[in-house]
Amino acid sequence: MARERALVARILRSTGIRNDDGALVWSGAKTLADSTDISFSSTHSPRGTSYYSMGWRRVAACMSDVAAMGAKPLAYFLALGLPERQASAALPEIVRGTQDACRAHGAHYVGGDTKKAKEITLAGFALGVLTGTPLFRSLAMPGDVIAVTGTIGNAFCGRLALSLSGKDKARAKPLIASFLKPRARVKPALAVSSSVQRAACMDVSDGLLFTCSELARLGRVKIELEASAIPISPAARAFAGKKKISFRKLVDSGEDYELVFALSPHDFARLQKAAGLKRIGVVKKGSGLLLDGRKIATSGYDAFRN
Repeated sequence: MARERALVARILRSTGIRNDDGALVWSGAKTLADSTDISFSSTHSPRGTSYYSMGWRRVAACMSDVAAMGAKPLAYFLALGLPERQASAALPEIVRGTQDACRAHGAHYVGGDTKKAKEITLAGFALGVLTGTPLFRSLAMPGDVIAVTGTIGNAFCGRLALSLSGKDKARAKPLIASFLKPRARVKPALAVSSSVQRAACMDVSDGLLFTCSELARLGRVKIELEASAIPISPAARAFAGKKKISFRKLVDSGEDYELVFALSPHDFARLQKAAGLKRIGVVKKGSGLLLDGRKIATSGYDAFRN
């Protein structure tokens, strides 16, 4: 079976669409950013995921892509497929989660569509307004700093923690919340977009290492990361240690809606505090991704494999 990246590459070649988190549409005096994302309950919603969280998570996924383009969230549409036996219970809670997430991200929930389906299926579509510099994936340059927002691995640990019970599950509550109710990093993205002339950006929902390898590939550069600099919360570190989750798996399993940037050292120094950025590596001439000096290959999350 063809892998997700190969299928996407075929679409890009045949249509001329750019490979970015979202797309930009010029409409009169305004530039709009848009993104769409789909989920299926069988693959995206492990046991313990409420209907409310299904709605919230789809908004966060779309808004994260809009933010990664440097745009301010504006509007959200949801196309929803529901099995008949679940419709009466699921619909109001999914809509409630959708509305709350839209409010939290400063967007308007403006409509969508509903159909009968074999499993719960959510297809979200988000619009944002670009007010600063667009943050394309392909703009990393030698000399840039690689910086990330927040911490990595919380949501992946939270997904695993959903299967726990009793005190173990109670102790993992903050991690579970990271998975069930994530927030797109809109403010850091806008802080960067409004203050730079050039920067590359992606969200790390498919895995931090994979995301950095994509920035390197699309920018035709080499990215060198320092493992010790990658921010991991004490809770995620403790959970990973207890469950014997390797560092590599922890930082490259996806689910986090943090942002990774490639920007000049000058811009990083100016924006480090305002955007909450942590330096994790550098961009150099060459190709590929290195972690602590070793070249690595990574596929990240693949919808046709995971």
